[in-house]
Amino acid sequence: MTSNFEDQAANNQLLAVVRPSYSTNLIVCFNASDKKAYARPDLPFGTSLSGRATFARQQAHIMWFAEGGATWYLAHQDAIVRTIHEYITEHGIRRVKLFGGSAGGYAAIRMGLLVDQRLSASGDNVMLLSYSINPQTGFRPDLIRRVRQAVQDHRWNFDDIGKNPVLLSAADYLLYDHLKIDLLDLTADLKPRNFAAVVLSDLSNPIERAFCEDIASREYILIQPHHFGLGHAQGSARIWKEGSFWPAFESVYPFGTVDPVSGPQMLAFDPTLPIPSLFRRH
Repeated sequence: MTSNFEDQAANNQLLAVVRPSYSTNLIVCFNASDKKAYARPDLPFGTSLSGRATFARQQAHIMWFAEGGATWYLAHQDAIVRTIHEYITEHGIRRVKLFGGSAGGYAAIRMGLLVDQRLSASGDNVMLLSYSINPQTGFRPDLIRRVRQAVQDHRWNFDDIGKNPVLLSAADYLLYDHLKIDLLDLTADLKPRNFAAVVLSDLSNPIERAFCEDIASREYILIQPHHFGLGHAQGSARIWKEGSFWPAFESVYPFGTVDPVSGPQMLAFDPTLPIPSLFRRH
């Protein structure tokens, strides 16, 4: 018999928390696919923000998303974009930094682009900058073939494909294909107004290199290479701890830090609710 938390994860519910601030800065974080929403009632985000203590010290509102499934947040795209946009306008946010690794890194780029599009349509002048560590950038058949060929050419561990990192399922690819899943396709039609992305990848891993090279031609995407030659999870962790992530994050429009900080507040996330009730404090 499954628990309620397992049932919720199976239904791919979206979990969100927010840590309010008096600043005009916002940090939006997306969990990777291995950090499931509702996986543990005591640690709903797998880390309970403890693994991201430096974020908690930033002088900014902090919004955190995790999904129960593994759709790279495509199942919740409309709700996420609407939520971020409404939070920005209601709280007078002027600068936004989005962050994620792996599937979360993909979401940080994708949602940043789409929020920028919505802000541009409403005439709001808000800076958005995403930081992605070892993100997958698409799943179209020719890209996955290139990934597999790169693995073979570099004599990399072939078993890593689909496991380290995991990939979007074939069923979900067909289900969400109309959304232009691949970032290369999405960015072909979008002309960002106030959005840029920094991608930090372990380019000595042929899987990461193939994904990274697929979007490297976009002028508003900056690639910061690392050369650890590690597996997906290990490389991501090392970029986070020892790589150029924090210097990059804190050098561009630094938010500053504040101490002490208040704890995060759980949100009852229901995409059908109007935004004001969605963000009420519990």
